[in-house]
Amino acid sequence: MKMKVLLFFIFNVFIFAVFADTKDVSMSKNFKGLQSKSLSLNERITELEKKPITPPVGSCAEKGYGVYFIGEPLFWRFAEEGLEYAITGSFNLLSQGITSYRLVLNNGKTHEPDFDWDLGFRLGLGYNFSYDGWDLYSSYTRFHDKVKDSIKKDGDPNVIDYLVSGGTGEYISPFWVAQLFAPPGLMNYAKARWNLKIDLIDLNLGRNFFISRFLTLKPYIGLKNGWIGQKYYLNFIKYYYPTDPSQIEREINIKMKNDFWGIGGNFGLNTSWILGRGVSLFGNGVFSILEGKFHLRYRLDDFKPVTTYTFGSIVADEYPPHEDVYVTIKEIHTFVTMANFSLGLRFDKSYANDSFCLGIKLGYEYNIFFGQNRFMNHQYDFTFGSVVGPQSPNGPNFFTDRGNLTSSGATGTLEFNF
Repeated sequence: MKMKVLLFFIFNVFIFAVFADTKDVSMSKNFKGLQSKSLSLNERITELEKKPITPPVGSCAEKGYGVYFIGEPLFWRFAEEGLEYAITGSFNLLSQGITSYRLVLNNGKTHEPDFDWDLGFRLGLGYNFSYDGWDLYSSYTRFHDKVKDSIKKDGDPNVIDYLVSGGTGEYISPFWVAQLFAPPGLMNYAKARWNLKIDLIDLNLGRNFFISRFLTLKPYIGLKNGWIGQKYYLNFIKYYYPTDPSQIEREINIKMKNDFWGIGGNFGLNTSWILGRGVSLFGNGVFSILEGKFHLRYRLDDFKPVTTYTFGSIVADEYPPHEDVYVTIKEIHTFVTMANFSLGLRFDKSYANDSFCLGIKLGYEYNIFFGQNRFMNHQYDFTFGSVVGPQSPNGPNFFTDRGNLTSSGATGTLEFNF
């Protein structure tokens, strides 16, 4: 709390110091000559009519070539809706008859990958035209991320004598498992790993202009080309309780891909609130619509090693080792939308007789990629009503469009104008 109060006090002192002397602050020659109190109202109107309605800001390197380069390190944290992969809790397996039992779960907990902070970057190159203050700007954004999570429970999921009593303990109920020839049941170990690759290319045409002496706007339009690739790996293991808890009785591996490519338009607006002495506040936003295609792939490997029972001197296999494999592919042609918002503090200073200018920005940025989770989420019936064969005569079913991909975090910017 003391640190927050101190930072708030320092910020207010900084703002007061900036506004204490703003007499010499002007980023455009178009506003000179209108501040003199000796001009009459008619003279001021005449002078104003000589100026453009929205004078362009121009480059802070007035004697440069109009070229600028931007480098931005990105310290972001990504997250995605709909990636829950398991539920854990105390399951009570209650006997319901010869061929079935039912689950009772109280106070279960849902698990998803442990999203964390990571680094990316953005590079940009622009040029200021002499035509009405327009500028053309192109940028490349790259962010690759990996996150994972795992859980382990030591309950005995192998209820043999369920006619007499049910089993209780800590178990894992898996998601994303397509039921093939037997329901997935309860597990003892689960692991999830999510990989993300984002590559975006933007090309925008904009105009930066004054709407007052201390406020500038820059609307722009342009093109966006984007690649967003996701991979989701899941691993579920059930151990051979109670005979040998170190032996694997069943292992399910799931590999999913969710790749998107699209191209479309950008519509954005940058704002700069000039405080003085080269310092300004900025708030920027952009909305994008892309037409593209999702390529989806789902693969399940359900492996059951040899399980043996000993009856006196006779050793018999319960079933031979085998592996069930299920693979499906789907393509979706659709439109997706993206939005970005950033705000922060900026400082600009000219050098070498206004032939070179350095800009520094510190801000916080938000991104949302709508409807990016299209992983094929296969479902099964939680009721264990059949010993052999799928619960449904239609086989595994699935649905997509699980949620949005989002990111937020700090962004630092170095801008060179020359």
